[in-house]
Amino acid sequence: MERYTGLFALLLISLIFFILFYNKLPKQIFLWIVPVSFFGFFVGTICLMLISKIKFFQKFKDYIFSYTKKQILKGFFYSLIVQFIVIISVYVIFYGFKISISFFELCVFLPIIILISMLPISVSGIGVREWCFILFFGKSFGEPQVVAVSLLWFLSQAFASTVGGIEYLRFKKPLNVKKK
Repeated sequence: MERYTGLFALLLISLIFFILFYNKLPKQIFLWIVPVSFFGFFVGTICLMLISKIKFFQKFKDYIFSYTKKQILKGFFYSLIVQFIVIISVYVIFYGFKISISFFELCVFLPIIILISMLPISVSGIGVREWCFILFFGKSFGEPQVVAVSLLWFLSQAFASTVGGIEYLRFKKPLNVKKK
């Protein structure tokens, strides 16, 4: 459910900034990925609910509805916070490279970059993420600079995940498995 609310939060951020700042965004054919992705997610969710007669999809629907509205909204709120922290971290990396990028442009395109990078076509999105950075920001800021931003962002995420993984293993409670 955390992944589901996180993806929804990511796409919603992108759509809101797309609508609010459409006139200020660079006109690219890829710009329409934003509303198409959001509405694709929305339609996909509805379709999953409609085909819930199939056993696998019934389990998915039951899982979704096992949470209360309060739990889902709380998870969504936390997801919004986390996604904005991710966007701010990339903004800071751009700033560190002395690249002046508008925050609203980053709010529109970074969620789409994250979405495309999640496709299972490379290990941890390496290469795909950099290609997306070049696609969305390369013309404005130069390809080597945006690839450097992308790689530094990936390394910061990898480092944070490693630290979190170590702490998880350190404090993880053992499973109480009953022997038969």
